[in-house]
Amino acid sequence: MGLRVRLLLLSLATATPVAAGVLPLDGAYGNDAGCAFYIYGQAPSGDYLLVTPDTLASPKLSCDFGSLLTSSGGHFTLDAVCSPGGKIRIDVEDRGTGGVAVTGDGAVLGPAPRCADVPADAKGTIKS
Repeated sequence: MGLRVRLLLLSLATATPVAAGVLPLDGAYGNDAGCAFYIYGQAPSGDYLLVTPDTLASPKLSCDFGSLLTSSGGHFTLDAVCSPGGKIRIDVEDRGTGGVAVTGDGAVLGPAPRCADVPADAKGTIKS
C-alpha cells in the first residue's frame, strides 16, 4: 500500500467532528421572542434576544461572530462584527442549565435559556 493511501486511511480513522459554529454551543438560546424568531421565523419585536453558535441578535446589539479567541471552562471571548459597533470583542458565559449571558460593547444581555426543540405539532406558537 502506498504512503499516500496509508496517510489517507490514518487521517480518516482519526478524524474528529468539526464544530459547526464559532461558539461550541448546543443549539440556540434566547428569550421567548428570540426563540420564536429562530424556530418559526417570526419577525422579532420588542425586547428579543437570540444567541446561536454564529450570531447574536437583539435590539441593542446584533453580531456575526468571527473567530473564537479564548475558551476557559464556560467562558468564551470572540471577535465579532456588530451593528452598532463594527468589529468588537464579545464575551459569552455558558451557565449550563441557566443558559448563556453575553457582554459586548457595554451591553449586558441575558441570561438566555436554551430554545426548546421544535415540537412535532408546531403551529406557530412555542410550546413548553
